[in-house]
Amino acid sequence: QAMRALVVERGMPTSAHACLRCDPARWPGHQYASPLLECSHEIDLLRYVLGGGLTFYGANTSPSGATWDLILQRDPTPVRIHLSMEAPGLYERWLALVWQERYAWWGWHAPAGVSRLVDLSGHEDVLDVTSLDTYRAELTAFLEDRWTGATLEDGLAALRTCDRAQIFANLAQPTA
Repeated sequence: QAMRALVVERGMPTSAHACLRCDPARWPGHQYASPLLECSHEIDLLRYVLGGGLTFYGANTSPSGATWDLILQRDPTPVRIHLSMEAPGLYERWLALVWQERYAWWGWHAPAGVSRLVDLSGHEDVLDVTSLDTYRAELTAFLEDRWTGATLEDGLAALRTCDRAQIFANLAQPTA
């Protein structure tokens, strides 16, 4: 919400970037969906922060399909999302918004489990909470049936972007 507030206050950034690098072997479950679907939260997050739809422009994936780069746009802002499930022993996620002379960065890194928003235009540590605080707030909102701003359409839009990325990547593969 703090990143969304910065966009409302300052206007659209000149670029936006999201990254997730993780090791699914360290996750508690044993089977997962494709990495693109497992990591669709970054698409949803950028839709929320930038205040609307993202236009899909292209995607690239590693031969294993465990790393993806997506190029999107929220007019006039180019958006890049990097998703990798090929990062042994690592779990990090971050989001950066860049304006002409300033930027804001939010990140979460395990095992420290600290979320931090740093606005380098004069305000440092605008937000500094543990991941446990973040998850508790999210779970409390869910249990109390409070609307958090995300809709079913938001989730479906993220999944449509994943579908477009998969189709694009399949068409870009060389044929035998």
